[in-house]
Amino acid sequence: MDRFLYALGILHVGQETAKTLAKKFQSRVSTLGIKEVANFFEKISLEELKEISDIGEKVASSIKEWFSNKRNQKFLEKLNQAGIKASPFARKNLGSIGGVKYLFDRHSSINVSSTG
Repeated sequence: MDRFLYALGILHVGQETAKTLAKKFQSRVSTLGIKEVANFFEKISLEELKEISDIGEKVASSIKEWFSNKRNQKFLEKLNQAGIKASPFARKNLGSIGGVKYLFDRHSSINVSSTG
């Protein structure tokens, strides 16, 4: 889950912040689907985010902006439709190579979106 959040490229969210967010998310939601991740971060308030250890105003605002952005919502929907899970044990995972985000399983790559 933390790797998934980190791979989204949210401004000010590094590996440690992604781990902190993943712990908070996993304590509240039992499934790790893309829809659940999106819903959680769309609904959580700035105040709730700022209450999380090591997350201040700047990071909280960045998270809220990322998940409320229509382009990012469409990207998450594509991941959901492709069967991607935000779990380390899911068969398909999210990666980023050279500014292009890819979905991949054990044998193939599928171009999803360019970040440039």
